[in-house]
Amino acid sequence: MGRGIEIDLRFRVLDLRMANMQEYFHQHPLVLAIIIALIIWSAVWKALALWKAAQKGDKLWFVVLFLLNTAGLLEIFYIFAFSKREEEHHNIS
Repeated sequence: MGRGIEIDLRFRVLDLRMANMQEYFHQHPLVLAIIIALIIWSAVWKALALWKAAQKGDKLWFVVLFLLNTAGLLEIFYIFAFSKREEEHHNIS
């Protein structure tokens, strides 16, 4: 099989998968709404956690929070646990 035919077949498979996804989301709009809500939820918490890490100068946390996608869980944990613990440690010193 030639290289051009192989690439063409891959694009056809991708087109078929996209058509199946579109059909699925058309039949199940609640699933699409949940995915969109999860994306927004995650983006908001990621932005807040990255802003807080940048303000505190936590370079390692900033990189970890930037690279890992945890649907907001790690970000919430950082905001309410780790950043508070570090503030208390600095206040004691």
